[in-house]
Amino acid sequence: MNFECPYRDEIYYAGIDLSLNATGLVMINNHGEIVEQKLIDTYTENYLCVEQRLLDILSEIKFLTCVNKLEKVYIEGLSYNSPGVTFHERCGLLYLVTTLLFDNDVIYKLIPPKTLKKWAVDNGNADKTIMMELSEKRWGIKFTDDNICDAYNLSQMARLE
Repeated sequence: MNFECPYRDEIYYAGIDLSLNATGLVMINNHGEIVEQKLIDTYTENYLCVEQRLLDILSEIKFLTCVNKLEKVYIEGLSYNSPGVTFHERCGLLYLVTTLLFDNDVIYKLIPPKTLKKWAVDNGNADKTIMMELSEKRWGIKFTDDNICDAYNLSQMARLE
């Protein structure tokens, strides 16, 4: 993989909220400032097969492997309370991403959804709206997308733990 990577001089932390429809990725520096933010949208109708969809999401995440001082990546784990047809596809996406990180010696940790919510807003059962409202109060950032909000909280969790 050859990437032109501008992230060389600081220590960085990343958070990823994996989803088939809209994966959120936020990378922050050691001061907690956002240096990279992506909402990776993929829609079923644009793909002939799920494998291509998963690989497209992975290709948007690959740049993390070239970040010189990426300290660690926190990834929101699977929600086992929302099974369905896409559950196996979400599992596949999770393993593609963790395999990429592992293969490139990037330290990562899976964070259960309830653990993230408890850490971020002191309520493990907070819904998306509450999570975004309380995260805005905590960090002073207005989030317009719950995937970016979760990814930002994951990156801060990685930085502060």
